[in-house]
Amino acid sequence: LPNLTGFAYSLNGGAEQTVATNGNPYAQITVTPEHAGKNRIVVRGVLADGSRTPETTTTFSVFNGPVVSWSPDGNGTVDKPVTFTFRPGLAGVSEYRYTIDGDTQTVAAQPDGTATVTYTPTYSSNKDIRVTSVSADGTTSSERLVYFYVRSNLVSVFSSHNENSPQGGIGTPASFQFYSELFGEIVEYRYHVDGDPEQSVPASTE
Repeated sequence: LPNLTGFAYSLNGGAEQTVATNGNPYAQITVTPEHAGKNRIVVRGVLADGSRTPETTTTFSVFNGPVVSWSPDGNGTVDKPVTFTFRPGLAGVSEYRYTIDGDTQTVAAQPDGTATVTYTPTYSSNKDIRVTSVSADGTTSSERLVYFYVRSNLVSVFSSHNENSPQGGIGTPASFQFYSELFGEIVEYRYHVDGDPEQSVPASTE
């Protein structure tokens, strides 16, 4: 409509809010649903004279599986503990069942419905973390699947010279490359050849 100035909307019957169109025929909003399942938005156009258009109702569905987050953020690292936090998608959650590395365990929910577990990875791989919540009445949520990558804490060494394919010879320089998945954290590499004194080389920004 040419005389449109904004929209008035409400989420799940809550308080009405407005958003201006600033001369455009559209507007964008961000909403945070408070429950899983069907959620409803009712919208009316606001016209220049203050009148409103007929309402439009639209619904969207929210997954009821637990929400999973972890600390520290980002990827994990071998031998460094990570804390997973589970938040409920359904009301009345009493416990969570979670699977890491094929091992399924149960943890009780706190009064606020959340739970935390600590996991220390022992090897580098992409982990499938599967979590389901269980309510006091036995209601089971859908399963949440998240992927969590664990970085190796070892240094990889590359060179054209190796014991299975001897090359070069005495007095002939040999180049080696060091690599670590802990990019951004490594500042230098320290190395020694046989029993020679230790040397260091700064880590490349690449």
